[in-house]
Amino acid sequence: MVSCCVFGLQGWDVLLEAYWKEFTIEDDVSLHIRTKMEAEDQKELQAFIFKFCQKQKTSLNRLAPVKIMNTPLPEHELPALYAAVDAFVLPSRGEGWGRPVQEVKRLHCLLALSIRFLFNVYYVPGNVYGSSRYCH
Repeated sequence: MVSCCVFGLQGWDVLLEAYWKEFTIEDDVSLHIRTKMEAEDQKELQAFIFKFCQKQKTSLNRLAPVKIMNTPLPEHELPALYAAVDAFVLPSRGEGWGRPVQEVKRLHCLLALSIRFLFNVYYVPGNVYGSSRYCH
């Protein structure tokens, strides 16, 4: 599960590249991206997927599944959504006060955050993995 509140500020491209390099359609995984995506963002995503497939010499049907959740969810549905995932990733290049982290934190879900933004306030040993490896 990934939450990208403002599509343009998030590291969705880095996340997808890492995800698809690690997993294929044969793995028992799926990536769900909760976001607010405008028409231009959708075109950018489609272009990214096309270029990724060309670069990796693969086809779309060989990539591990990704589901884009582009409609707002009622707040009462969020706990069930977050409880259903194995991990929550916030590939941020900049974040306000970190609302998605606050939503997930209370459910004790595994968090993966980019160190690009100072999330030290959210760090609890054993439940947060931070990486700057894929940040740019």
